[in-house]
Formats: sequence, structure tokens, C-alpha cells
Amino acid sequence: MIRISKILLTLAIIYSSVVAGQSSDIRTIIERDAANNWKVTYVSSSLIEKLVFNSSPDDSRIRRWKPLDDNISISMVDGVETIQHLNAERFKNASFSLTPTYVSLPKEYAPFSPFSDGGMVLYSGRFFVCPDRCVSTGLSFKFQLVSEKQDNIIVNGQVRKGKASWIDQMEGQKVYVGSAVPIESDDIYAIVDKGLPESLINALNQQIPSLMSSFAERFGKPKTKPTLFVSHHSEAHEGGYGSQGGVLPNQVFMHWYGEDSVKSINTYRTNWFITHEIAHLYQGKGFTPTQNKDHWLSEGHAEYMAYLSLYNAGDMSRQYADETFEKNKQKCIEASVEESFGERIGRGEYRVLYQCGMLIWQSLDSELKRLSSTKTVDDLWTLYQEVVTKTGDASIESFLEAVRPFVSDSTYQSIEKIQAAKSRDFEMLLVRER
Repeated sequence: MIRISKILLTLAIIYSSVVAGQSSDIRTIIERDAANNWKVTYVSSSLIEKLVFNSSPDDSRIRRWKPLDDNISISMVDGVETIQHLNAERFKNASFSLTPTYVSLPKEYAPFSPFSDGGMVLYSGRFFVCPDRCVSTGLSFKFQLVSEKQDNIIVNGQVRKGKASWIDQMEGQKVYVGSAVPIESDDIYAIVDKGLPESLINALNQQIPSLMSSFAERFGKPKTKPTLFVSHHSEAHEGGYGSQGGVLPNQVFMHWYGEDSVKSINTYRTNWFITHEIAHLYQGKGFTPTQNKDHWLSEGHAEYMAYLSLYNAGDMSRQYADETFEKNKQKCIEASVEESFGERIGRGEYRVLYQCGMLIWQSLDSELKRLSSTKTVDDLWTLYQEVVTKTGDASIESFLEAVRPFVSDSTYQSIEKIQAAKSRDFEMLLVRER
């Protein structure tokens, strides 16, 4: 068994940019001082009229970023947070003090995930900006991070001291700043918060090595060794507590926020959480569908992988798996009486991607068994991956192309029209056979 002390990294969102292969010509400088004060400065080589953020899931930057120049502001323009000069003058730089605490964002990773010892994991994608607008894909973003001289900065899988510069593209990455030293095993690098309860560290010790071995056997190993970041901070988010996990290219992260989040660890719930995130590591190019509405493919698949893992792990674990499945089933069906699956996603109710997505994958599993197919749900994902690799299109169309020969016409048509599905449609799709 691999000790968690010998492990390191980071779902899931596609960030669009501008002309492929070009730089935005904006330097992003992030600084942290000894008192844990954080600031970001954007520097342009030429005068600009505005800077727009690559993604604005809400207005939290407007609320949490404080301009260090009275003439600079952040405001919402056409649904995108935008940096401008108050007098409409052109400018070359803009600086803001930051709130270095965890914040939950809709379908996006938090900019900061604090460690109990004062360390920090930041998400670079949250800082992506473009002059004028961000469109298409392939734009690169120039970063510099400056901290205390003794701090370790882990970026692009390398440890640097006090200062680091790099260029990000597409999804961005998680970057660690602090005193921890990453430890390497045969399968993974890891930085794990030493302030986590022993029971949680034990769960990570037990689950991660066996899960990685199982998924690698079924889907193949990642091309490069991934990094794991596991963090905890006692400060609750807006009075609440909980956990968030996710995956970025070759990174996995898990964060528990709020003291109550680790007070009474439910082993089964923790195992489900860990399994879901590790499953994402093995989803390859199908991990991040191009459109939000198709994210049920990867999120539902990861949920169903967690269900199967717990279902097959003994009686008590199976009971938790079935109870969780039933809860997700009811939440999916009950909330779809008046609104369709697609309508709920469209208004930002992203939990349905997990809840209803898991039901769709379960129905596919049952279908394969009813038809006495030689294929399994693992095979369906592998076939989907092959189509995505060939076409470059992670979408429902690619998935349907992959599964068409192995499912009935009625199931194919149900999935084809899944965005319009309501409660009755999900009930018809579900056939629980074990």
C-alpha cells in the first residue's frame, strides 16, 4: 500500500480565448507577502481600453477584488466582469487586493484553497483576462507569482523557491504556495494537508492506491504522473461547510472547508468523493465536453463509477451506495416535473449533471446486461474516447456515435433527446436490474 505521505494534485471547465497559438500580451503578476496579503496586477505592453475576464460565472470578483487605484474598477458589462478606467481613459496596468479565502463558484474552481498551515493552492484560470474580449481557443496567458523567499511554489510539476514564471493555456492549473514539500510515489505526486483528521488521511491512504490501480487496468494509465492536492481550512464559506474536488489536466484536488466539514467523517461518503475525483483522471479527452449541457457524460460517469465501487465493496458500503443512488434518482426525477433537464442546466442548476447523469449511465449498464452484450460500461467509455480522439469533439454526438451499435433504438433516441427529458422520460429510461 502506498502511504498518502508519498502522494501529490488537480474538473473541469474549458476556457476559451483568442487566436490559436497567440499570447494575450497581458502579464499577470500575483504577489503574496508575509502577512498573507495577496494582490494581482495586470500589465499590458500597450495602452488598452479594458480587460475582460475569460469566465464570469458570477459577480464575486466585483465583490471580493479591491482596486488599488481609485480610477480603476471592475463592473459587469454584457454579462462579463470587465476592468476599465472610470474616466474611460486607456491604461497599461491595473492592480487589485484579493480576498484569499475559499469561495464556491458555479461550474468553476475557486481561486483559493487554503491549507491549515497557511499554505495555499490557487487556480490560475480564475485570473485569465484578455484585452477587449476572449473568443475561440489556444490563447496563452503569462504569469508571474512572487512570495516569500523560503516558500515552495509548485507549478507545472516543478518546485521553485519564492518566485515562478510560466505560461498557461486553456484550462489553467492549480499552483501551490507554502512550506510543504511534495512527495512522490510510483503513481502520483502529493501534497496533503497535515491538519486533516487521521481518519480522513487513512481513507485517502486506503482508497487512492487501489483506485488508481483499478482505473489504470480498465482505462489505461495517464501519460504523465498526476499531482494530488488535498487541503483543509477551518474557515467556513459564507457560514456553511463542505468539500469540493476537481480535476485539471494531470491534476486532482480535494478541499474541505469549514471546521464542521471534518468533524464527523462519514467513511462511505468520503470514499464516494475520492472515487469520483480519481475517476476523472482516467476519462482522458472525454473529461471536459465542449458544452456545459453535455457535462453529464463525464460527471454522471464519475458518479456511476463511485456507485459501482462502493456497491462492490461489501454489505455496509453497498447499502450506502444504494441509498445514495436512490437519493440522486429522486432529486433528478422530482425536480424535472415542470422543467426539462436542459432547462435546469441552462439556468445553472449543475447538480443535475451528476444526479441525472448517473441515472443515464446506470440505464446503459442495465441495457447492456439485458441484451447480454459483450460490452460493459467501461467499454462504452473507451469507445467514446476513441471517437473523441478521432474527431476532437467531446460531445453527445460523439458519444452517440460510439454507443449506437450496442444499445436499443429506444435507448439511443432517449439519450439523443436527453436535453428535453422530464420526470417521466427519466422514469422510462431507468430499468434497475442487478
